[in-house]
Amino acid sequence: GLKRSPSYIAPDLAAAIRRHMAGCIRHKKGNFPARYINEFTTFSLPAEIEELPAAIQEQLFSELLDREAQQTLEAEPPLINWSLELTVRLGSRLYALWNRSAGDCLLDA
Repeated sequence: GLKRSPSYIAPDLAAAIRRHMAGCIRHKKGNFPARYINEFTTFSLPAEIEELPAAIQEQLFSELLDREAQQTLEAEPPLINWSLELTVRLGSRLYALWNRSAGDCLLDA
């Protein structure tokens, strides 16, 4: 189906998200006054996803992930998931989340 950004589907929710994120932005002190977000440094999917039936996992991932961006980032030479120790031995991977509607994705730059 057609994916839409929350700002199109639920403008009130999008406004609340913007307000919340604006409240999380901090300014680094020092010679280089960079901005950073103090609350959300990492996003992780719950481990219980692996316990779901394969069809539900596939549907969930198709809604959350950007498969085209994932392929681009993992193409030779890979920019993400290049460490076999992390991806194979520890079962940890980075995934490209779907974020293409606003045109502000790094891959769109």
